[in-house]
Amino acid sequence: MNYIHSFTESDLCNVILQTQKSLYICMPLLQPEVINAIDQLQYESSIEVSINIGIDFSPETFRQGYGEIENYEELNRAGYTIKNFKDNRISFVISDDTGYFLFFESRYFIPANKPTYNAVSIDPISIIRLKQHFFDAYKSEAEYKNEIANSFVDETVRLNTIREEYANKSSIEKSELSDSALKQVTEDLKKNPPLKPDYQRIVRFYTHKFQYIKLEYKGANLQSKKIDIPSRILPIKNATFKKNLETKLNLFTNRDSEFFNDLEEMNNRVKALREKYLTPLTSRKVSILKSFQKSEFKEAVEELKKDIEALSNKNLLQVAQAISETKVEISKQLKEFFIQYKEEFPSYNTLFRDAEESYVMNEIDNYVDQVIAQIKWPAAHQLFEKFNLEAIPSGITYEDLTNESLIRELKERGLFDDEDDDNLAVFSEGIELIPLDK
Repeated sequence: MNYIHSFTESDLCNVILQTQKSLYICMPLLQPEVINAIDQLQYESSIEVSINIGIDFSPETFRQGYGEIENYEELNRAGYTIKNFKDNRISFVISDDTGYFLFFESRYFIPANKPTYNAVSIDPISIIRLKQHFFDAYKSEAEYKNEIANSFVDETVRLNTIREEYANKSSIEKSELSDSALKQVTEDLKKNPPLKPDYQRIVRFYTHKFQYIKLEYKGANLQSKKIDIPSRILPIKNATFKKNLETKLNLFTNRDSEFFNDLEEMNNRVKALREKYLTPLTSRKVSILKSFQKSEFKEAVEELKKDIEALSNKNLLQVAQAISETKVEISKQLKEFFIQYKEEFPSYNTLFRDAEESYVMNEIDNYVDQVIAQIKWPAAHQLFEKFNLEAIPSGITYEDLTNESLIRELKERGLFDDEDDDNLAVFSEGIELIPLDK
């Protein structure tokens, strides 16, 4: 077994889930995934396991990014042995007879599943001493001494492998500190200077306070959609003719149908959603959503999306019929315009001018049919494919909190108060942003 280990949070969860008799885990706080693994061991295992937890349950530890407060009320009710160790940063996990010292860092610095060298195997003697020191695991001095004596035997056996351990190369990657490495890191820090944890907490605080939302409502202007007739397929090039024709090219000629009434109602509902939950920003192409309204907003968006889909499915046939009616109406309009501007036809002097009226009308009908056939008429389902509502979230950044115009607008809209002003003044003084033009 290796002495030095690279543990991710998933690796820790696997150690927990493999426990057969007793689990001792001591960390500043437990992240949600670790708590879930402990719950799974407790409630889904067919064997009874003794679970012992030690944490530093204080506001400062939460602020440092070691855990989330939302998980701890349920954890406290679960019936585990939980001890609160003030200012403790000694971390370890002991699963049955196997233990590891853990050197996990705050989530602010190291992602949960980034492989790093962060665990050391604990020898049998130290396992016994840690269990007693932190959790009073042994009921009497005699029992404690007996466990220590047994652990000496186990450690003696382990020491027989020291020669093999010395002969094997360490798994830790090593290199000398070079001038090029020094230069590379220095340049990187100039571009992205280190931030104090206090500044990171400020960003995290405002990220939890509100978020940006870009609410995209597409395809809702069906009633004003127009048909495009490319100029190249029109037999008449007269500018006045084209201008007059453009005013008649609405895809839907009847806008008083039940569908368009329902569509208008849907548009009003989306407008009401924006007004209720979102604060638009002039300095950004996004709006602000307060975090305490996030769940309610998400439910409202999902309900609207379902209703939009239902409206689309319900009216497919009706819209298809409306498009067919528009073809007839535009054919009629084209014929009237062609008759009005027949002298502009290229063939007017050779065919139209002296021809009988019936022949002229027949030729105009042919022109109308040719134009109608070359128009790209949308199918009803294609129109509804573009008819949707989407809420795209994004978080606040370091640069946002030092942007004076944005902060001013947030304050004008009642999203920031005087206390926020004080926090952000300190924040801005502590961060030197590199200008974009350098």
